[in-house]
Amino acid sequence: MGRMIRSPRAVRTAHRCASWLAAIALVGCQGREDRAKALGFSECGSAGCTPGFDAGSDGPGEAAVAASCPTWNTAVAVNPGDDLGVLTPEQFWAHRSAFVQAYANLALYPSPYLITGPAQSGIYGSIDWSVGWLFVDPYYIDNPYLLSFTNIPGQVGAAESRCPIILDYGPDCTATVTVPAQDAHKWFELFYDNTIAEPGRAQLTLVNALDAGFSYASIDLAASENVDAAFNAGPSSIVGGVCPVTRYFYHHGKSGLNNLSPYDPATVFALGQRDVTTRIAIKLWRAAPGSASAPSDATFVVRID
Repeated sequence: MGRMIRSPRAVRTAHRCASWLAAIALVGCQGREDRAKALGFSECGSAGCTPGFDAGSDGPGEAAVAASCPTWNTAVAVNPGDDLGVLTPEQFWAHRSAFVQAYANLALYPSPYLITGPAQSGIYGSIDWSVGWLFVDPYYIDNPYLLSFTNIPGQVGAAESRCPIILDYGPDCTATVTVPAQDAHKWFELFYDNTIAEPGRAQLTLVNALDAGFSYASIDLAASENVDAAFNAGPSSIVGGVCPVTRYFYHHGKSGLNNLSPYDPATVFALGQRDVTTRIAIKLWRAAPGSASAPSDATFVVRID
């Protein structure tokens, strides 16, 4: 496993991260609605969150991802997420593209990488350029190589952002994000110490996988640990089935700011226990596979030690 690499932005945003941790520490004193706001989460994906386009309906094109991963032997920096104010489309895309280009050697994203691309137009086409951003969303935008995030179902806010993590891309076409053992409790707290959802219920948010050209996903139960194989299982569910990745888009949300619309019931799953070794192995495909057992084009593993 490679060592964690920190972007210079980590220093510049230390104060913001401290505020984030303080907000988390205070949520125990608040009611259900205030608790969600203090965590920086915004419910979305139902009423008031319908996009004005068919989000992600077009395929990414054959050139979106390399056929193999010979250059995938890289430790990738994990960024804390810059504060984003009101940006023009050009400014926003320059910001996002800089993080994509930082690891262009992985050949993961389309080239050229355009905001009007087949997958990108669905993801970014509903941004309101007259308002700013909910403060949790830059973590998604500034980490394009985190292909999946784990969050409370229907909420914006990734468990991975709560603690330092390590991200490695390996030559076997497997990318692994690791939550070190000393910080694992912070990851689990999100799913067990909340009043927003049933304890242990979680959801995978695959917005960056979709942006990178992966249109189908499945949790490989044989390669996973501490994932309930029965909860929400089905042929079109990510739990052992083949799930189309289509639903993610940024828009002017109920907060009055731009935020990700994250809810996809097909990507909801359940953890078996709290505070135990956990592996979530997510198989990703560019085109629809014959079955969930088909070899994946890439695999993204969330590992909690």
